[in-house]
Amino acid sequence: MKRIYISVFFALLPCLVLAQNQLKWDYPVKPGTEAWKALKNPAERQAACQVDVSVLKSLPTEDLIYICMEHPFFSSYVVYDSPTEGLQWSVGEFNGYSELISRPDAMKSLAEVYQKEDFGKIKTLADSVQMGSYSLKWIGLELVMANDQLINQLSAQEKVKFLKEYYDKYLEKQQYKEIFGVIAKATTALTSQKVLKSLNHRSLKDTAKWESADLFEKKLIIREEGLLDDLIANLADFVQKN
Repeated sequence: MKRIYISVFFALLPCLVLAQNQLKWDYPVKPGTEAWKALKNPAERQAACQVDVSVLKSLPTEDLIYICMEHPFFSSYVVYDSPTEGLQWSVGEFNGYSELISRPDAMKSLAEVYQKEDFGKIKTLADSVQMGSYSLKWIGLELVMANDQLINQLSAQEKVKFLKEYYDKYLEKQQYKEIFGVIAKATTALTSQKVLKSLNHRSLKDTAKWESADLFEKKLIIREEGLLDDLIANLADFVQKN
């Protein structure tokens, strides 16, 4: 079985602050602080990361996106055999994430945040530690956008627009593929496949064996050589024809 494995090293990185955004809420307890060290277990740390209920509903959707990306456990999805299941463990109990997913404008805001990010800034970061942290956050955002509930928020026309812009961002990522790694290609393939499927475009089942297709769609596990290339080619073909 071929799977994607990434070192747990990156999951333990300190948060890389998205400094360009002045968020209306910040985590009161952060990794590396004495207060964080005083927390006894992951459950206590998860509890310390919850957004104050009094401000949760008033937070702009874009702020919620960046807040989720700054969650101390957000990038921990990468230590799991299945990154999609890992994401659920990382932020599934975080009330900021639950609030984001419930917003009717969540997918549009996610697409806008993703589209306006300049991945070229990865080359300006100080070292491989910061580069790794940066890449995992944006790959994680792609996993969030693979949520079927969010994809269904878009109209057919909006999905076509999303796929065109998403493919452009894939090409941008490919300029730094030695940093983003194979998982970045996999998340592009996963999210685009799910959007294409919702448009009744060529199914993954036409590309891969049924068992392999289910593993990929549900768990982002790859069992067939060349599957990612086939799915990216399918995306490129759709974009070219639309």
